[in-house]
Amino acid sequence: MFIRSISFVSAFLMLIFLLTGCRQTTEKEMSDALSTASQTESSLVADTENGKTTDTAGTQTMDNVTNNKDTTKSSSATVVTTQQQKPTLTKGTTVFETKATSASVTTTAKKTTTTVAGPLTAYKLTPLPASEYYGYSLLAGMNNGAALVSAYQDIVSGVQSMTKEIELSVPLTAQELLTVFYYYHDDNPQHFWCDNGFQYNLEGNTATSILPQYNMTAAEKETAQLKFEKAVNACLNEASFGKDDYEREKRIHDYLAKQITYQSGKYAHTA
Repeated sequence: MFIRSISFVSAFLMLIFLLTGCRQTTEKEMSDALSTASQTESSLVADTENGKTTDTAGTQTMDNVTNNKDTTKSSSATVVTTQQQKPTLTKGTTVFETKATSASVTTTAKKTTTTVAGPLTAYKLTPLPASEYYGYSLLAGMNNGAALVSAYQDIVSGVQSMTKEIELSVPLTAQELLTVFYYYHDDNPQHFWCDNGFQYNLEGNTATSILPQYNMTAAEKETAQLKFEKAVNACLNEASFGKDDYEREKRIHDYLAKQITYQSGKYAHTA
């Protein structure tokens, strides 16, 4: 029991000794660190006064910009003034563009190209067959289309020769005859001597013949038709220089706009 007490006391004394030594060592290290920091600060102050700055590691030295005087190199720059004049057109077809600088004067000649249109190319025009006329095509697609087209052709042939009463190869109802005449009249404006009114003969409920209304005599028609065909040929000649359908139609439009004037009277609303 006594020996165990001695051992316990010895161990306790040893622990106190160790703790005291660690505290002394720590205080010594702190004292050394404070001393080093004080020396470093004194060194920094001293070096700054001498015009140099030293970092804490003492491995890099820089010139003090505040205390050192920089030597400024003076350089002269040449300012070049450029004046650009607007292009001037001379008598010819050359445009001169002048750029003036303090170093040199550069003159550039730009040539302009004038395109002269050559002779127009005339294209061959193909007449549209009557079977492709708008009204004719519509009649062919209707009920009883064959009879309607037959009556259409009868009217075209009869009006061309100014026949007073045109016999129908196939009898039609009054309404069918009215439809046929309507589309015939729109498809054939070249028959300008035929008005848009007509009479017809009935047998029972069907029309067997038609009597168109003409606005001139046969002799007047011959003279007027020659003038008409001459004007049409002039218009078609203008249209022949169109390279496609759009351009040909536009040429026809422009030609008519220049040549045609409206007037009231016997032949109003005719070609």
